[in-house]
Amino acid sequence: MHTFNNKITTDGIRNGDVVVRKYLSNVGTDISIVIPIRNVSSFIEKFNILMNSISEQLFSRYEVILVNDNSDDDTRNILNSYSQGDCRIKVIDNTSPVGIGNARNIGIEHATGEFIWIIDGDDRLYDKFVQKCHYQKTFRNGINQRKTSK
Repeated sequence: MHTFNNKITTDGIRNGDVVVRKYLSNVGTDISIVIPIRNVSSFIEKFNILMNSISEQLFSRYEVILVNDNSDDDTRNILNSYSQGDCRIKVIDNTSPVGIGNARNIGIEHATGEFIWIIDGDDRLYDKFVQKCHYQKTFRNGINQRKTSK
């Protein structure tokens, strides 16, 4: 049983998306979300919105890689507080600042998912975004596989 926005469901899906849940439960694709971060304290409210929007996603086979680019504020503690609450969240601490591009590359090197999304710390994901993208990808792959196998 899962709780989403104070609604309790037995199948983990809102709005009658049982078919999607059933389809996705048989697929093992992972998605890596890479987020480079430097001095998150300066935009903590937006970062909290981002992290909440990720944790509220119904599709759960994803990982979040937070790359701390040698911040000189309380970023390490903030990121660690998120990773302690969710084993899908990994924190990578750079010992010297490398810049946003290199921080993204470091996150990509640590990614284990089949697909990688790179987003910024002040972005947010809309409801069911991960689920919809994954479903579209697997649905299209199924169609492509059927076309090529004939």
